[in-house]
Amino acid sequence: MNGILKCFAFVAIITSVLSACGGESSGESTGTMSGGLDLSLLSEAAVRGYAIYQDPTYSCAACHGNLGEGGPGGPVNDFATYNTCPNCVDVATLTTYNEAAMPFSPYDPATCVGTCASDVSAYIFEGFIQGKVLPGANNNPAINVNPTSGLMTTEAMGMASFTVSINSLPTDDVTVSLASSDINEGTVNTATLTFTDTNWTQPQTVMVTGVDDQLLDLQLDTPYTIMITATSNDPDYAAIDPADVSLVNRDDEVPGQGMINVNPTSGLVTNEDAQTATFTVVLGSQPSDTVTVGLSSSNAAEGTVAPASLVFDNVNYATPQVVTVTGVDDAANPMVDGNIAYSIVTAAAVSNDRAFDGVNPSDVAVTNNDNDVQPVISQFTSDAVGDIPYGGMVTLTWVSDGDACTAGGATANGQWTGALAASDSKTLTNLTTSGVNTFTLICTKGGIDSVPASLNVTVEAAPGAPMVNLTANPLMNLPYNTGTTLTWSTTDAVSCVATSNPANVAWDNANKGLMGTQVINNLTAATNTFTLTCANVIGVTTAVSVNVTVVQPNPTLDLTASAATIDEGRSVVLTWNTNDLVSCDAVSVPANAQWMGAKGVLATQNQTIDNLFVSTTFTLNCVGTNAANLSDNVTVTINPMSTGEYLYQTETFGGVFTCANAACHGPNGDMGVLLNNKANLCTTYVNTTGVINKIVDTMPIGFAANCGADCSTKIFNYMFMNFYGGDMTDCEGGALPLPIP
Repeated sequence: MNGILKCFAFVAIITSVLSACGGESSGESTGTMSGGLDLSLLSEAAVRGYAIYQDPTYSCAACHGNLGEGGPGGPVNDFATYNTCPNCVDVATLTTYNEAAMPFSPYDPATCVGTCASDVSAYIFEGFIQGKVLPGANNNPAINVNPTSGLMTTEAMGMASFTVSINSLPTDDVTVSLASSDINEGTVNTATLTFTDTNWTQPQTVMVTGVDDQLLDLQLDTPYTIMITATSNDPDYAAIDPADVSLVNRDDEVPGQGMINVNPTSGLVTNEDAQTATFTVVLGSQPSDTVTVGLSSSNAAEGTVAPASLVFDNVNYATPQVVTVTGVDDAANPMVDGNIAYSIVTAAAVSNDRAFDGVNPSDVAVTNNDNDVQPVISQFTSDAVGDIPYGGMVTLTWVSDGDACTAGGATANGQWTGALAASDSKTLTNLTTSGVNTFTLICTKGGIDSVPASLNVTVEAAPGAPMVNLTANPLMNLPYNTGTTLTWSTTDAVSCVATSNPANVAWDNANKGLMGTQVINNLTAATNTFTLTCANVIGVTTAVSVNVTVVQPNPTLDLTASAATIDEGRSVVLTWNTNDLVSCDAVSVPANAQWMGAKGVLATQNQTIDNLFVSTTFTLNCVGTNAANLSDNVTVTINPMSTGEYLYQTETFGGVFTCANAACHGPNGDMGVLLNNKANLCTTYVNTTGVINKIVDTMPIGFAANCGADCSTKIFNYMFMNFYGGDMTDCEGGALPLPIP
């Protein structure tokens, strides 16, 4: 039935192939197909259908292949996917299906109807479904059986299967006959298989079922064969003798378990002086065949066994057989290896009696005692309490009854090696192997080594980089030329070096303490970097720096006067603004007793200079907080026109007379000598010198004696400019050089 369904699916595929093409043709074709296929097996209608299928006008072959092997419609042998016409079991049904299955577009379903559709269907049915144009049709005849061996059935009706197929289209039916060589072990589900020109492409399955004989078979698996023969009117297949299929049928009867008794199974003792021990083996029941039990030593270096095997039969099965075990001395003497446990291994029994075959008797435990004397290490200790610091030390102490000892294991930088006294102690220094250091000790006496003694000493891990903490207080914006306090501490450091930038002799030191506090004074650089570099015991260093910033001074000096020019004898206020100064010193030219010596350096200061009679340059020389020299000056000029007024109005001369007195010239120069009649007087005083002399001559008693040429000149200038209107024409019409120097 399976093969028929697959043919149905095959029909559906081919109709799908056809429905994707279309067209019609009334032409017929005979002969050989493209590619050398023989069309002689096809009917006339199928040959005409082949012509339509191959006609390039309709392109069915170009679309789906010359043999309908696939293309846009998919492979024709994909039965699971293409199963659209399960009832197309003959040409007539297939023709009806094909007429209705043509696509509406781009093909016209009416283009292949009637004879066209029936011819194409005949080609599909005969050529593809019956396989008359498929590869292998009527070519390379063979009968294939798969598999032919390795199959197993069971007496519990367990089944096995194999397939039979033929290799090509037969010219007549091929009948394959099947028969079991032993129907008491297995049977086949069919006596014959028939291959025809319709189903020849489909393998046929044969089922073989195991048969229970209700007996305990001597063999667990009983072999049998399915014999296969073939008959046919096709001479090629009639001449073929198919391969038979070999199987085994597994027995389901369970035999009773045979007993093999071993006594004793433990407690046996041998020694290295060839002492022996024995045990016995006996069967618990009579066997149907001989039973062989193999014997061996698990450690032939400690003990041997004899004999190597025991054989029991139906006569001696109840007689215990003695097995002898002999101790073996060490191959290398002397060698203290102690009492060694081993066993005599009893192998699984071998027998054709299924009750005993595979029964595994108990093994026998034996101890081989040592005959050598071994020295003893009674003490192997260290003085370490807990872990040893990296680079630390430990003292090992040992006591033994040997003649000498040998150090091994950890070498402790070469300190724990070579020969040692039988009992002693040794101090190991500078341990730098981090983790567990296992020191071993073997002592020897009479050529025999002791049991190795071991001692674990744990050395702490190599220290990492030391931790260094360095702080400064204050840290930022220190006033110029002040100080800070450095504080530091360390962890895991053994030495420290202090450096600075710019270099500071107070801090720089190659042997700085591991912790401390230090005041650093007189800092003037804008940034002062203090560094502390510390090393641990293995030389790993850590450097930490702290930056202390100092506000840089900006010394400035600005000296000003309240007036650049003043009248003679008047006062002037000098003001100076300063910043970041530590000292100032005042000087003047010409010297003025009021402006000399040290002056204050506060932000803004001033000083009044009284009774200034001469033009003077006042200078202030200062030193900044950064030792910079600054200087500033201001010049106060005496108004040359003001000196005469001062002399004229002030009781200067003797503190009694002034020119402005009524007895002299009067406040407005209109009294006493000169008055306003200069024209008349000019007839006598025709030049400047004369005028000045006249003033001198006309001074009151006690006044003139104190007013010389300079004094008289100033008074004349004042009077001339203020009382005479500034007429600069002399009596003779010449110009007077005013003001008169």
